[in-house]
Amino acid sequence: MYMKDERQRISRQLDEVEKMLKELRVQYEQYFAGVEKIAPIKARDDLERQLRLWGRRKIVQTDLRYRLQTLSSRFHSYKGMWERVQRRMDEGRYPRHTQKISSATPQRGGKSASDTAMDPAQLYQDYLRLCMECRVPASIDGINTMETFLRTKEEVIRQRYGDVRCSFDVINENGKPKIKAKLKR
Repeated sequence: MYMKDERQRISRQLDEVEKMLKELRVQYEQYFAGVEKIAPIKARDDLERQLRLWGRRKIVQTDLRYRLQTLSSRFHSYKGMWERVQRRMDEGRYPRHTQKISSATPQRGGKSASDTAMDPAQLYQDYLRLCMECRVPASIDGINTMETFLRTKEEVIRQRYGDVRCSFDVINENGKPKIKAKLKR
């Protein structure tokens, strides 16, 4: 009984650490996109401290130990990437992506979307939120990938339909999140 309770407690705590890592990743994406003005260094340090404390603990269960190692590795990979991007920003070699792409608020389940401007960071957050609601993995793995995807889509639309404006919606299509373009002539 003691081992089962201990296992559940550790599993819940690792769930919390994983949630913190996901939130930190979103905060950094927002910072690099120019949505946030200050890097989330305090949150990063808090998570790093948590992982360091976890690393000192003896976890008997192999699956939980593996999960902790995976979380720690993922954090350190992200941390290295964040530091590289920050260094490029400090050197002036990384342009902040503050340019807005015309798009609309997310559309779910056939609801109409309003024609307000949305940046790629907001579109990406809505996409991630819909992926979580649909319980499917996200195929777009960052704001930069989202921006590239949107630029490519716009170029294809311009080649096919000429010089038209377009906006983008995140919709739920048969239980799968999709990014749809809407043409404005």
